[in-house]
Parts: sequence; C-alpha cells; structure tokens
Amino acid sequence: MSSSLSRGLERLVDFLTRRPGISLAILLGLAALSAFYAASSIEIQGGRDQLISPDEEYFRHYVSFKERFGHEEFLIAILEVEDRARAAAAAEELARTLEAQVGTDLQAVYARAPGSFFRDRGLLYAPEDRFDAAARFCERLGEIVPEVGLAAILEAVLSEMGRVQKGEFGETDLEFLVRLFRWLERSLEGRPGDPSVDDPFLDVSEPDPLEDYFTSADGRLVLLFAVPARRSGRLQEARGAIETVRGAIEKTRQRFPEQRIGLTGRPAVDSDEMATATADMTRSTVLSFFGVAILFAFAFRSPLRTAAALVTLAVGIAWTFGIATLWPGRLNLLSCVFVVMLVGLGIDFSVYLLARFERERAAGLSMRDATLATLRAAGKASLVGAVTTSLAFYTALLIDFRGLAELGFIAGTGILLCLASAATVLPALLAWLEARRPEGSPRAPSGPWKRDPFRGRTASGAILVVSAAALALSLPAWTRLDFDFNPTNLQARGLESVEYERKLVLGSNRATWFGVSIVDRGGLEALAARRDAFDALPEIGRVESILDALPPDQDGRLAKLRELAAKLPPTNPSRLLPAIDPTACLRLLEEIRKDVRQKMDDALGTTDAAAAIPALERLEAAVVSSIEAHRAAGVDLVGRYESFQEKLDREIQRRVEILRKDLEVERVKVRDLPPFYREVFVGRDGSYCLHVHPQHDPTDPEVLERFVSDATQVDPAFTGAPVQFFHTSRLIRDGFVRASFYALGAIVLVVLVSLRRPLDALFSLLPLALGLSWLVALMELLDLRFNLANFFAVPILIGIGVDAGVHFVARFREDGNAGGAWRLMARSILVAAATTILGFGTLILAHHRGVASLGLVMVLGCACQLAASLATLPALLRLMERRRTP
Repeated sequence: MSSSLSRGLERLVDFLTRRPGISLAILLGLAALSAFYAASSIEIQGGRDQLISPDEEYFRHYVSFKERFGHEEFLIAILEVEDRARAAAAAEELARTLEAQVGTDLQAVYARAPGSFFRDRGLLYAPEDRFDAAARFCERLGEIVPEVGLAAILEAVLSEMGRVQKGEFGETDLEFLVRLFRWLERSLEGRPGDPSVDDPFLDVSEPDPLEDYFTSADGRLVLLFAVPARRSGRLQEARGAIETVRGAIEKTRQRFPEQRIGLTGRPAVDSDEMATATADMTRSTVLSFFGVAILFAFAFRSPLRTAAALVTLAVGIAWTFGIATLWPGRLNLLSCVFVVMLVGLGIDFSVYLLARFERERAAGLSMRDATLATLRAAGKASLVGAVTTSLAFYTALLIDFRGLAELGFIAGTGILLCLASAATVLPALLAWLEARRPEGSPRAPSGPWKRDPFRGRTASGAILVVSAAALALSLPAWTRLDFDFNPTNLQARGLESVEYERKLVLGSNRATWFGVSIVDRGGLEALAARRDAFDALPEIGRVESILDALPPDQDGRLAKLRELAAKLPPTNPSRLLPAIDPTACLRLLEEIRKDVRQKMDDALGTTDAAAAIPALERLEAAVVSSIEAHRAAGVDLVGRYESFQEKLDREIQRRVEILRKDLEVERVKVRDLPPFYREVFVGRDGSYCLHVHPQHDPTDPEVLERFVSDATQVDPAFTGAPVQFFHTSRLIRDGFVRASFYALGAIVLVVLVSLRRPLDALFSLLPLALGLSWLVALMELLDLRFNLANFFAVPILIGIGVDAGVHFVARFREDGNAGGAWRLMARSILVAAATTILGFGTLILAHHRGVASLGLVMVLGCACQLAASLATLPALLRLMERRRTP
C-alpha cells in the first residue's frame, strides 16, 4: 500500500475509533436520508415491457402496436362453464356490475357478443353451405308463392322430392316438410295449433343461453373484456381497474358460489407477478436476514457484534436504495431481488473483517491498532472480493436487456457499498460498543478450528484424488449443456391470472400468444393480401383480422341477394283461395308417402342421399299421420282443410315479406361493425392489424424460431408476444454468455494484479473452476436446466467464486502454512459461504419458478465452491508448501 493511502487509512481509522458517535451519526444519517429518498421517490415497475431497452428495433415495433391498438391492455374475466344457464346468469350479473363502473377505473366493457348485429344480417354472414341452401329455399319459395291453394302446394312438394336423390334436398328441407305435415295432421284432427310445434317456418332448436356472450372455441369459457381507463399506462394506474374488476367478480361469486370465475389479461398478469415478486422478496429478505443473524450469532458468540454486523449490512442496503433511486430510479420484476442478494453477499465482508479483528484484539492490540491491522490485511482481500463480485454484476450492463442491466448495476454498486459500510460503520460500531460495554478480549476460535485436517500427505492426496475424479466425471456434462427457453416454466405458481391465462391459451381462439402484423396503407385490399401471404406459410396457423367480422365475398353475396329479391313475387293477403277437394288432397298425400318410401329405398345405395334416411323416416311418419287424420276427420273434413289452407297461405306470404327484408341488406362497412371488433383490429390512426397464430406449440424454441422467421418474411415489422419473447430470450442468453466471459476475464486480471503472482492467482481461481464444473454435473443429475432466470447465477458465481480463494491464499502467503491458514480462515469462509447459501436459498421458496431456480442454482454453486475452498485448495497448498518460494 502506498504511503499516501496508508496515511489516509490511518486518519480514517483514527476518526472512526476515537469519535465513533460522530462517525455513526454521519454514516447512519446518510443511510436514513437514502432510505427516505428511496421510499418517497423510487418507482416500482411491474410491466414486462419495462425490462426491455427502448432502443431495440423489435421493441419499438411492439410499442407502436400498443400505442395504436388497445386490446393488449384488456382485462379478461373468465367464467368456467359447467351449467350453461347458470353461467349465463352469472355472466349477466358480472356484466351489469362491470358496466356500472365505466367512466371510473374502466374505459369500456365488452361483456356481450354482438349477436344481434350478425343475426340481422344473417344471410350475409351465413356459412357457404347454409347460404346456398337459403338461396335454393328462396328460389323454391318464389315458385310456391304464386301457386294458390293447398293442392298446388302439395303438387310442388311432390315435384321437389326428386332433389333428394341428387343430394340437393338436405335434412333442413326435409325437416321443414315434417313440420308442415305435422301441422296439417293437427289441423285435420281439429286440435288447436301450437306455434312452437306447428309452424314449419319457426326455428325450434333449443336456444343457447350463452349465445350472446363471447366464448372460447371449445365453449367451456365465457369471456368478458374490460379496458382500463387510459392514463399514464403504468402498472400503478392499472391497479385501480384490476381491483374494480376483481371486486365485481367477488360480488358475482357471492350470488353464484358454485361458479368458478377468474381474471387474466396482460395488466392482471403483470400486476400479480409484481405483487408476488414483492411478497416473495419481502419474505426472502426477512427470512435471510434472521437466518444470517442466527448464523452470525452462533459463529461469533456475541449478540452485540452480531447486531453490529446486521446494522452494517442494513446501512449498506440503505445506501444502495439511495443510489438506485438516483439511477435508474426504479425497481422492476428482476431488480427487486437485489436486497436478498446483498443480504447473502454483503454480510461476507463483515464476516472476514470481524474474524480478523477478533484475532488482532486477542493478540493484545488496541481498538485503533486492531482496526487498522484488520483493514490492511483482511481489507485488501475483501476489496479484491468486492471488486470481482461487483464486476460480475456490472457485466450485466453489457447485456442489451434493461431489466438485467439495471439489476447488475444496483447489485454491483450495492456490493461495493456493503464493503464501504463494513470498512466504516462496523469499526465505528465496535468502538462505540466497546466504549460503553467492554467485553474484554475476544476469544480465539475454538473447537474444530484448532485442528489441522491436512496433516500428512495421505489426507491431502486423498482429497485431491477425489476432487480430480469428480472433475473428470463432470467434464462430459459440459458437452450436454442445454438451455430451457419455455416461458411457462418461469411463471409464478398459484397465481389466478397465470392459471387462467393458460386456460385461455388451451381452450380459446382468443389466446394471448399470437403475433401481430400492422397494415398502414392500402386499406382492406392490402389487408387481405397480407392475410393470404401469411396463410401460405407452413408455420402459420390461424390468421385473424377485421376481415373476419366482414361478410365473406360480400360483393358476390349482395349481388346474389338482390337477384333473389327480384325473383320474389309480390304478395297478396286478400287473394282468393281455391275450393278444397279432399279426395285430390288424399291422393296427393298417398303419392307423397309412396315417393318418400321409394326415396328411402333408393337412398340405401346412394352415398349422397344416405344421410337423409332418418329425416325421410320422420317425414314418412308425418305423412302417414296426416293421411290417418284425413280418414278420421268425418263430416268437418273440408272445413279443417280450408282453415289449414288459409293459415298456411297467410304464413307463406308473411314469411315472404320477412325474407324480402332480409334480402335487402346494405353493405357492411368497417365503421358499421360493433365497437369490440374495431377496438381489437382497427388502430386509433385507422391502420389495421392481423393476429397471426403459430401452427404448432410456440413454447418449443425450434417452432418459435421457424414461426418468427416465416412471419418476418411477410412483414419485417412483425411483432407481438412471441416475437418479443423470441428476441428477448436470445438477447438474454447471448448476453449472459458474453457477460460470463467478460466477468471471467476481468476477474482473472484483477486477481493477477492484486496478488502479483501467477501461481497464487491460479490457486485463488481453483475453487471457482472446480465449483462451476461440479455444479454443471449436479444440475444434470438433478435434471435442472439453465433458463432465462437462473443463468444469471453463472456470472455471480464467477464473481464470488474467487473470494474465499483470495482470502485463503492471502493468509497462506502471510503464514506460510496451509494448516495454519485453514485453522484461521475456515470459520470465516464457512460462515461467509453459509450466509450466501442462506440468502439465496430463501429464493427457492419464491412462487416465481424462475427466481426459485436461480436460488437453487446459487445454493448448489456456492456449496460446490465451498467444498473446493475448504478441501481441495488447502490440500493442494499443503502439497505445494515445500516448493513455495518464501
């Protein structure tokens, strides 16, 4: 150490030990100001978008999409359908409650599907086969209407039966005749008519209670959409809307306790994940803090010094909060874990310094001299450890992913501030405590720390053989390293919004996992061309757009409908009907029955008509019943036929007028569509978007890569959740790999410069190398794969992996004896490693599986490095003692 640095250190120690009260007032005052500043100014950002750098081109495309289209901000209330009637009643109750909140925290609610809009234009929107059937029906009706009288209609029915053989007279047409003849049967029997049974023109299919609600493709989910009021767009602003919707859901649950209802949507998922992350971090921080306190008290056997170490750590964390408030000024889903990291890593400096301080005091040095000797000896190794660890964190700044870069800066700065706190607050606290409550000279470490486990070459050799064998067995695991890109393996467990998002993806044609292509110019023609281009690609599944809400082939259908309307004859409600000839009617009924029987026999050998056999059987039974009713009618037969003829004629003419109105529909334009479709598919600037779904499971990384590659061929500005994840995951993976190499290179350089001996630097790096190799093998044994969260453990382990080695080698150089260095350093190394394992180990309890896996990898990695630091390194140094240059 240079003379100027030495004098500066002496002045600092003099001030800290001789004026501890003033020193503490200044240091603790800075901590209090930092804490207050952070509490009042730091921003908590929970959105995933906050993790990505705004300079990334793919993210700019996504931001542009969000600014122009609002449906990414939808909150989606989901009702699971068991009983459709009860689900419809619950949906109605929830819809009314939500709609009452529009104008407060909600901007709009889309609770009901616009079924009436499409029903009023039914022929325009009918599927192709139904449209063709309706056109044929219109043509036949046009032929029947001019025919006056029942006999003429029965003649027309008889002539129409020839279409059955050609497959042109379908089941719907046959059911119409079944109902017609049942109506005739009732009339001939003199029974009062029942419109729900008699009217052949009436659709008697059972109405679906959920017909007017948005449902999933499999019909098992009812979806209600709520749009949060647009303010700043920040997560805090969406929480009011989320609480409003959840309040409405809870109110509905009270009235329908058997109904399962949940909430999802991007704002809900982001809010829940941030709330869970905050709760997880709070719990982990408290657990790790108390765990470290207990461990520290057990290791140093002094409650006051344990309290001093914890206060020192708390001051370092408070200072870090202050720096984080200055820049970046916010905490996100990732950077909020820095407190747990600092509890596990920042306490290590107090461990090493306090252990050395105890030995110096036990040797009889004064408070001032013991503090100075501690900072000169252990302080240098601690500085190297702090620099290497902070460098490992700072390499995250080289990753083009804002969330990790901010975490790296905050945690790396926090490590340095925890060292600064240990070098200033801890000595001042020790001096202040000793002045008020002298504890005498601290005892030297006792128990197992007095024994040298490396006496003789046999023990050291055995340890090295085992270590070498473990290394050899672990090396092949490096060739099988795999990376888990599946995003569902990272999500929090037990979150309602996450679980319902999965249900939505599995059962809905409105799943959230889709790409987006925006068409800025060219109108609907350009939109259709873009859709067709996507449809032609092998990796593209369903493509949705505003075109799906417009009638198919609208020009062709409008022309056909006008043609059909022109063919409809005028109606005449007052026209005279011919007299009834019961004998002629009976003859026609018998001919129809025979013809139906013949068609049934013929259909048995004809593929096209075979499907009509059940309907033909019902028609035959209805005709036979009409014949029997005719024969049983008696003297009032003519009157009953005439009554039926009048009713049928009135109904036919009424239906013709209804049909004429249906045929005279206007062209449907985009501006005519219900608001929901315009909100989803039409931008605020008039642009259009397409939702492009993958053909296969996009959580498969190869599928996702092919999907994004295909889609960007059509649209280079293709965006959406899959694109976001694809680019972000690659950025993180490649950035982590790059950061790990940068960290390794920087740390090797720091160790070489600080120790000044290549061999000592190599010894110091040994625990790092062995620990990482053993870790990779352990992960393979436990079927634990690196993912987008736990890979951050690698640069951290690289940073902290040399800490114990540097301390041990420094002590070895000082004493010249491996056994002596072990007796003096084992407790400090073990406690420091245990605090790190405890701090990160609490993350295993996190609901977020990515964070939990980070905690597990850190625990395994630290344990491996601890074994190498306390076993392999001392054994190697014992064998190298005779060759070591004094």
